[in-house]
Amino acid sequence: MEGKYLDVKINNQQALNCLASVFINVAEYYGTDYQGIYKGVWGFDYDVQSSNLIFHSMKVPLYVDTREILTKEHGLETIVEYDRMAEEAIEIIRKDLKEGNPVCVCLNACNCKWTIAYRRLRFMHNCLIIGDDTEKEVFYISDPFFNTELAELPYNEFLEGYYYDHRFKKKGEPQDINYHWKEDIRAALINNKESFDKIKQFGGFVLDSYKELADLDWKLYKAYEFTYFFRVYYYSRYNYIEFLQYITENTEADFYQEMRLLQTSKEYWGYVWRIIQKIVNISSYKKTESYAKEVNQYLSKISKIESEVWEKLSDKVNN
Repeated sequence: MEGKYLDVKINNQQALNCLASVFINVAEYYGTDYQGIYKGVWGFDYDVQSSNLIFHSMKVPLYVDTREILTKEHGLETIVEYDRMAEEAIEIIRKDLKEGNPVCVCLNACNCKWTIAYRRLRFMHNCLIIGDDTEKEVFYISDPFFNTELAELPYNEFLEGYYYDHRFKKKGEPQDINYHWKEDIRAALINNKESFDKIKQFGGFVLDSYKELADLDWKLYKAYEFTYFFRVYYYSRYNYIEFLQYITENTEADFYQEMRLLQTSKEYWGYVWRIIQKIVNISSYKKTESYAKEVNQYLSKISKIESEVWEKLSDKVNN
C-alpha cells in the first residue's frame, strides 16, 4: 500500500476479543512479550436475573485491567479520551503516528469495511491505526481480530463511526511477568471460584430455555451477539493456555497437565459454539431441544474439567 505506516507486524494470534488483539499488536510493536495480556481471561459468568433474554444474561468476566498490564509489564502509558470530537481526533492521531506511536481506535463496526459488520451490524469495535495517507484521505488499519491483511479506513468512515481512542506512550522499563506469576494465577483462582458451578447451571438454563431460543426472531445482530459470547469463551481458554505455557517455558513451574485439561475444555467450548450457531438458524422446537441437550452435556463436562484445573493450580501456587 502507498502512504506512510509504522512497522507493525499484524499478529495472527486469535484473541478472545478485538481489544486483546490490538493490545497484542501494541506489545509486540514496542518489543515486549504479549502473553501476560491473557492472565485475566479465564472465567465465566451469567446473571439470569438481568434480562428475560438468554443472550443478555451472559457476561465476559475480565478481572484484570489490560491497560494496567500494559503499564506494568510493557512500560506503556495508555491514555483514553472519551469526549474528543472526531475531527480533532484525526489531527491528534496523525501527530502520534509521526512520533512513532500507533493508536487504538474504537469505531462503529458498521463503518469498518474490512469486517463482516460493514453496513450490516452496529457494535463497538477496536482496531489499531498504524499509518495514514493524507492524499487518499485514509488511515491504515491493523485488525487481526477480523483480518490478517492491512486495511484502509477512509477519513469519512472514521468521522462517521468514531467513538473514542487509546493512545500509547513509552513510560518506563517493562516488568518481567515471570516475577509475579503466582500472584497472577491466584487472582484467576479467586475470581473463578464460582465460575464452574455457573457453567453447569447455565447448561441447564439453556435447556430450560429451548422454546425461547426457537421462538426468538434471530435478527442478524441478535445471532451475532449470542454466538459471540461462545467465541469469547472458546478463545479465552486458548489464550489462558498460552499464558500458562509462557510461564512454564520461562520459570520453574510445570503446567503441562493443566494445559492438556484446558485444551480438552477448549475443544468442548468449540463444540458448544458450533451448536449455538446451528440453534440461531432454526425455529423447530424438536431440533432446538436436541441441540440444547447437547449444549447442556458439554457444559457439564466443561464444568468438571475446569474445576479440576482450578484444584490443580490451587495446589501448585498455594503450597
